[in-house]
Amino acid sequence: MSWPNLLLCGSNLLCGGLFIGLAIPLIRRRVKMNHNYGFRYREAFVSEENWYEINAHCGRLMIPWGAALVVVGAVALFMPLDHSYLVHAFAFAPCVVLVPCVQGKVFARRLVELNSCPDL
Repeated sequence: MSWPNLLLCGSNLLCGGLFIGLAIPLIRRRVKMNHNYGFRYREAFVSEENWYEINAHCGRLMIPWGAALVVVGAVALFMPLDHSYLVHAFAFAPCVVLVPCVQGKVFARRLVELNSCPDL
């Protein structure tokens, strides 16, 4: 076990745990509308209902991605880092947070479209 293994393991475990920890209050709808914490899409600020629905949905998306990052961190501890592409893969693994952000934006747009459609 080398220092790069420990560093990559620790950073991925920390980021994965942080994603999961930040998602729990969003899922439980404990975060009121604000400009500091939560998924702050334009669509979320349309109404309180949209805020809670969008943030709960995005929080549910963050849990599996955070768990995947925890697994990547555990693998990084035991993986021999002989090739630079492995180091880069483990180093940029926390970028998976972008996946629920994009999925959340798509959900937010669909939610606003459904709420504005009078025929439903």
